[in-house]
Amino acid sequence: MGADETATHILLQCRGVAEQSAAYLDSPASVPEALGDLGGLLSFW
Repeated sequence: MGADETATHILLQCRGVAEQSAAYLDSPASVPEALGDLGGLLSFW
């Protein structure tokens, strides 16, 4: 991670990407799935 890439920054950035993807794909189910996957990825913190 770079100096400006804190866990919070990455979490917020990933959430923003998930929300934009859901809006683009018009699939609301993808947001909870993406956030669930994100929790698994960040479980090592």
